Amino acid sequence: MCSQWTDHAILTTTFQFSSSRQGIGLWRANPQLAKNEYFLTGIRQVLDQFFQEPDSTSISELRNTIPATGQIPENSQPTLETPFTIDDILTRTQRSPTHSNPGTDGLPYKILAVLLSHQQTAQLAHAVFKDALTLGIFPDSWITTCMCLLPKKGDLTDLRNFRPISLINCDGKIFTRLLNQLLMPHIQQLISPQQLGFMPNRFIVEHGFTLQTTKLLAITTHSSTIALLLDKEKAYDRIHPEYLQHIMLQFRIPQSLTHCIISLFFPTNIQININGHITTAPLPQERGLRQGDPLSSLLFNIAFDPFL
Repeated sequence: MCSQWTDHAILTTTFQFSSSRQGIGLWRANPQLAKNEYFLTGIRQVLDQFFQEPDSTSISELRNTIPATGQIPENSQPTLETPFTIDDILTRTQRSPTHSNPGTDGLPYKILAVLLSHQQTAQLAHAVFKDALTLGIFPDSWITTCMCLLPKKGDLTDLRNFRPISLINCDGKIFTRLLNQLLMPHIQQLISPQQLGFMPNRFIVEHGFTLQTTKLLAITTHSSTIALLLDKEKAYDRIHPEYLQHIMLQFRIPQSLTHCIISLFFPTNIQININGHITTAPLPQERGLRQGDPLSSLLFNIAFDPFL
């Protein structure tokens, strides 16, 4: 994206970053940005950088790093293909965070819990969830998200300094919460112990303790060891569906479940929310995990594991 946004009078409005009492960031900018073709073209240019095809040889090499002992046992496969029950859906809805922002339909978890308390609505939801899991057929609202760009640090005329958060309809997030709940017991023992984030019974601060201890040891022993910090820019945005699919299958996640997840995430139709003004022409998200989706963290861990 062109970094000279300041040359345009449209960007003379001051960017402000505030938080509501729930801690949700809001980007306040000139609402005309939502209609400005220069701005939208820049977004498309940045997204296009992530849509390059992955190298098939590299994918094959990374797949081979996952041994047979690091795969889901065959006798566990059927449990990953069993449709969710009505009780599963109701329980997951009731346990979902009440402060979570809804998607474009405006229906929060509390309202969905009331709707699902009626038998006919619950039966309809059960049928939708079953088709989604077993056939990869989803409501259109599940594959459409509203993206909010939250400013991070640095130059805010550079689009890379914004975090794209997807506002997803809560019924769709209930489904991906159930998928996360379904997958986690089978995959958590297979994920490398070096991955501490977003995994049950693992504490991400351990990395800090390890670094501090190693640093202290190096100082006391006058070690010549050099520490190297690697930061993967736009890590979630770089996950390619073809690569993710290969790695999921190598972990022996069932074909039907893999197809369900890949079909749900790619391509998602994205509409950009700028100060409450939503762009009319959606952008297809052909690459990258949806930040804000309950399943994205586990999918990222699965995709990243072969690098460790």
